[in-house]
Amino acid sequence: MRFKLYITFILFLSFINTTVFSQVQVYGEKGILDTPMSWGSSFDISSSFQGKKEVIHLTRNHAVYGGVMFDLNMKLDLSSSKKISFTAFYPQPIKEISEHTIMLGVREKGSNTQFQALKKFKVTKFNSWETYEVEVDPIKGVDYKSVVILVQPGSQNGKADGLEIYISEVNVPGVEAEHVLVQLSTDNIGENVFIDILSNGDIDQKVKKTVFSLIKNGYKTVPIKNVKTDQKRITLQLSEPITSNDNLLLSFGKGKIIDANGKELLPFKHKVVKNNIPIDYEVYTDFCFEHKYTDGKFYDYCSNLRRGVQDPSGSDKQVMLIESTDDKNAAVLFDLQTEIDLTRENKFKVNVFVPTPPEGVQKIAIKLCLREDRKDLKQLSKEITLSTFNNWVECTFDLEDIKAQKITYNSFCLIFNPEDRGSIKGLEFYIKDFKGPKKIIY
Repeated sequence: MRFKLYITFILFLSFINTTVFSQVQVYGEKGILDTPMSWGSSFDISSSFQGKKEVIHLTRNHAVYGGVMFDLNMKLDLSSSKKISFTAFYPQPIKEISEHTIMLGVREKGSNTQFQALKKFKVTKFNSWETYEVEVDPIKGVDYKSVVILVQPGSQNGKADGLEIYISEVNVPGVEAEHVLVQLSTDNIGENVFIDILSNGDIDQKVKKTVFSLIKNGYKTVPIKNVKTDQKRITLQLSEPITSNDNLLLSFGKGKIIDANGKELLPFKHKVVKNNIPIDYEVYTDFCFEHKYTDGKFYDYCSNLRRGVQDPSGSDKQVMLIESTDDKNAAVLFDLQTEIDLTRENKFKVNVFVPTPPEGVQKIAIKLCLREDRKDLKQLSKEITLSTFNNWVECTFDLEDIKAQKITYNSFCLIFNPEDRGSIKGLEFYIKDFKGPKKIIY
């Protein structure tokens, strides 16, 4: 793939029929996009990682170029500022590469590489969050609509294969749109839904509650008690509280909402509301002696299980030991006494301690599978990669965006695999405190 970089003077844009939205977060906790596109790499999305929310975990493959692209379908406003930024967590690489680099910039549209403006820079920090910012040089007369991040661009002979990066808080100076652009979210206590206006034109009209319809978990209507308008925000005050496990969809279809610039909010139906209520986790089982939602029975697969062993970190807590008896697999299975309802319970955590693995094993893949009666038919799974050893790591499995073939499950399977060609036979895995969202028992 050939990349062309251009340096020109900026074109001052005309805003006759558009509204300018200043300082827009393309992706992140307040991002206007849910999912990017990737090439030369694979990625998954986590609701949180190392203190950041809404994080992309990208893994490069052997391709020369690879990364992620955010296609906005709206023209970027680069008239007052040309600075593009994002925040990255770059794990300490295992591969020896003389220089780790990233390219960041803008592109005319999607996969069209003819008109793009990118800047290349070095990775300056590993194992911590770092914000990177570039000032792009846009081509005169080109309408840019995409943001591009390339990891280890120009890699030859597969040197980038396996490199990881976590990405969040992708920001652009602004976008242009013909209509009002909104962002929907809840407060952190479940009493209000916010409709934040990203326009530079205020909303100062009164809005009736009857123009909105809010439903949770696919079917139940949530009554709206009152509507408050405050320039950049419309607040829907709810008659009954919502919880962290509720999936919310908002519709707007009656009446008109117009900002100070005369731009109108277009009707929308079943738009996802970001739920900002913190999940109230509880321990389902400690894998030893405390079992709130399990029957206390555990089943091995390609492994030997031991409960009540000493914590390898030296604490007084007792944990479970899983010893692999196979080169490529080790697993523990357990049943729940109550079914998992994916409309409410779709994020789970478990603490894992892996000693230094044998030579040839650099990463461990850990997969959590939701099953019916421990059978893998129509199972739902989420995999993460572990590269930190000799320390306890809290692993989070977010299954919210994975399409399930079933609605309810009643058992779990936790699987350990080497992510490379090495063998894990004889390797010991320690686990404790399997957590999930606090259950609502009717």
